[in-house]
Amino acid sequence: MAAAVGCARSTPPAQTAPALTEPTSGPTRDIADLVVEAESYFSYGEDAYRRGEYATAEDRFQRALDVFLDFSVPPEQRDSLQVAFNDLFNRIHALRVEGLISTPDEFVSLDDEELPAPSEEDLANLRARLAVEPLELPKFSMPVPSPLDNQRVEWALAYLTGERKPVIEEGLSRATRYLPMMEAIFDEEGVPRELVWQALIESLFKTGAYSRAAAVGMWQFVSGTARLYGMKVGSNLDERRDPVLATRMAAIYMRDLYDEFGDWSLVLASYNAGKGRVGRAMQRTGHDDFWSL
Repeated sequence: MAAAVGCARSTPPAQTAPALTEPTSGPTRDIADLVVEAESYFSYGEDAYRRGEYATAEDRFQRALDVFLDFSVPPEQRDSLQVAFNDLFNRIHALRVEGLISTPDEFVSLDDEELPAPSEEDLANLRARLAVEPLELPKFSMPVPSPLDNQRVEWALAYLTGERKPVIEEGLSRATRYLPMMEAIFDEEGVPRELVWQALIESLFKTGAYSRAAAVGMWQFVSGTARLYGMKVGSNLDERRDPVLATRMAAIYMRDLYDEFGDWSLVLASYNAGKGRVGRAMQRTGHDDFWSL
């Protein structure tokens, strides 16, 4: 979970509807007709969104916006067209945010102090799979040992693909909804995009997750860290549950940790255990490498 440290606040950019430009082609229509047609698409999309049919919803939302983008109106109606477009744009954005942060709280317990040893069966199954199809690791921003060379990595892989497989698959299925947003934010903040997968271990990408340590949200911020990073934490509003804002702050937090430690592996260790604990371990052992620590 995210441990408490101080840093300067950085807030995500506000959502602003773009200014409409006059289409280069297309017939001129009355704005009242455009509003009716756009509202029809929006209503269909809203119903689909609340049923969890997100691809259909996004298609209808885009069609609703395209109604205002593809047609001209008389010059005296241009201002009214922009107002109607802004209203629709903001309603779509508000619906998306509502859907992202209104999931019920759910207790998660993934923050074990020690990784449990996998069962002999899971370990044997992993070794059999790797013997038939050797693991090809992608390029990471930090050293990642092969499970063939590091017992801890082998244990983790066996545990997560064995006993924990149904839980991890649940998180992976949920991740597709958030990954484009999260990767874009990490790119903007200068943090390796593969670190967004920390949210899989923290919360299974559940925005309403909370832990026994009172950490909340997808990124499992404790209240002290959340407040230091400028998030509002209260009974009426808890921005730790906002996936966009919390992802922004998690990226900033990781970037601050990297400025201090200069190593992304130590960033992940500090995110989970706290930078004080990692710093004390470095002083006690004289090592500054994650695997040595």
